[in-house]
Amino acid sequence: MEDDGVAPANINVSGSQGVQAGKGNVQNNWLLRPPPDVAAFAALSPHAAITRIRALSHDDAVDLFAKAPVRDLAEKVRALLLADEPRAIAILADLDPGKAARLISPRVDDFPWLADLPAAAEAIAQRAVDLKWHRDAGPRGLEHAAQSTKLTDGYFRRFKQGHIYWRNAVGKTYAVPGPIAEYHLANGGTGELGFPVSEELSQEKGPRGKVTQQTFEDGYIVSSGYGTYWIPATLAAVHQVWLGFPVSAVETRNGGRRTAIRGRIRILVGRGDVHRLRGGRRPRYALASNSRRNGPASHFG
Repeated sequence: MEDDGVAPANINVSGSQGVQAGKGNVQNNWLLRPPPDVAAFAALSPHAAITRIRALSHDDAVDLFAKAPVRDLAEKVRALLLADEPRAIAILADLDPGKAARLISPRVDDFPWLADLPAAAEAIAQRAVDLKWHRDAGPRGLEHAAQSTKLTDGYFRRFKQGHIYWRNAVGKTYAVPGPIAEYHLANGGTGELGFPVSEELSQEKGPRGKVTQQTFEDGYIVSSGYGTYWIPATLAAVHQVWLGFPVSAVETRNGGRRTAIRGRIRILVGRGDVHRLRGGRRPRYALASNSRRNGPASHFG
């Protein structure tokens, strides 16, 4: 279609920017989004403020909290924690640590775990820098981790490469990469398997590639070419033996727990009998533990 050189009528591009390109001088425009109004936000009730915050992007919400005076945010922080705790944590974590601490201080009696948030956020951010894990690669901000069976509290953040945890018992971070991070979170996370207590260990290659292992409060996760599996503390707390890596999930039967292992990779295994399973040319064993007396189960069935 030939350009006749006549500009179209009734086009309003006020308050916008654009790029003009092409033979016909076609201009593509986009509206500039006005920044959040701090004064108007301060005048809102706590519940109206929650609605406004939820309508904002994460970055705009952080900017709003960064600009607003602490006195105008105090009750709004409390209301947001009660109505949308994950959003409140993510916003507070990305504020200046000093301002975050001033907002958190009045709320510690109601939310004791909040006291650790500024330190956890800073430690996790620094660990991500050290690992060269880009903090914007993850889909979410800082998250409050579920309390573990050992009564440990803490925080974590998801990244494209894995998860970084901070736990209050030691005040330090642990990085959980790749398949182990995915398995841990999908199977109950810190509430079921506990917080990490070691970094990931890479062991000698097995017949199906690299084998990695990481220790958590309630056992171990081992990842290999056979899959990623959990070895609970009842099977993994006492002895080191050369048996192999797991090739099946843990099963509970006749009051005891069992898992199969295979290969020549050393892992920690526990107080229990080792039984050779039938079938297959290569040795395949099962570890057994009786959960009621923390000793060996005599039979798998």
